[in-house]
Amino acid sequence: MSTGLENSLVTPSRIERLSVGENGTQGNNYSRYQSISEDGRYITFNSSVSNLVEGDTNGVSDVFVVENPLFNNPPIVHTEIPNQITNNTDTFSLDVSSNFKDADGIEQLSFSATGLPEGLSISAEGMISGQTQGNGSYTVGITAEDLTASAQSYFNLNEDRLELSTDFTGSLGLSESDGNTTISIVGEQGEKAIALLQGVTDADLASLGLGIK
Repeated sequence: MSTGLENSLVTPSRIERLSVGENGTQGNNYSRYQSISEDGRYITFNSSVSNLVEGDTNGVSDVFVVENPLFNNPPIVHTEIPNQITNNTDTFSLDVSSNFKDADGIEQLSFSATGLPEGLSISAEGMISGQTQGNGSYTVGITAEDLTASAQSYFNLNEDRLELSTDFTGSLGLSESDGNTTISIVGEQGEKAIALLQGVTDADLASLGLGIK
């Protein structure tokens, strides 16, 4: 049987008969004049078969349009990636693989990213990890690819650089409420400075020789 691919560089992974009934019934006559859509998703053919559909009793050939069972549907964005916040004192980790799905359910996706700040990288499996070095806001683009197609999704990443110093003359006060740390400094001349920090952990403060009273 000829596939039409003998002199082609294309090697089909499998061969499927299209001129069959809904329950897999083999046709009782011939089919010909096939063509395929530009994207490869749909195939048309002319058939003199009378048992592909019920009630075909007029004795006239018909034109059928079927979806190519070997067509590769592109990956899809299953859920949007939520916006993220990180800082230069914490290790950042985010798995984005679950935010995408292979529409055909048979191919493993490969991931890449654009717009990541310095210090962060993404693995081919979709894990973003590392520790940021600067301060700013970034629009990060994630691409999930299968063998021939891809899907993209974007999220915002805000990067805060924490710089605390213990080089001062005066008294230091620390307090914590609702996950926020307030640092108050009273100098020898009575001057006072207050800083409200978000996302600072006890480990961050301990590394600077500070602690919550």
